Amino acid sequence: MLASVLGKHRFWKTHAKTVLNARQVNVLNKLFDGFEGHLTSGKYAKLAKTSQDTAARDLAELVTKKVLKKGKAGGRSTHFVLVN
Repeated sequence: MLASVLGKHRFWKTHAKTVLNARQVNVLNKLFDGFEGHLTSGKYAKLAKTSQDTAARDLAELVTKKVLKKGKAGGRSTHFVLVN
C-alpha cells in the first residue's frame, strides 16, 4: 500500500506543471486508486462520464503530454498505460 501511495506522489510531482482538465485528473486518480485491467477509450468514457469522442480526445492529449502511452496491442485492443 505504501508503494502505491509513493508511486502516486511521484507521478503527480513529475506532472505538476502538466496542464490537465478535471476529467483527466479524475481518471488518472482512479487509475492509482485500484482500477483493474487496461484503460481503453470505452472505460475512460465510463469513468469520466463523457462521450466516446471526448474520451478519445482526452486520451490523445494525455499521450501527447507523455502522461500515458499506448500499450503494445493495437486496433480494437488498443489500451493505455501510465508513463513511468
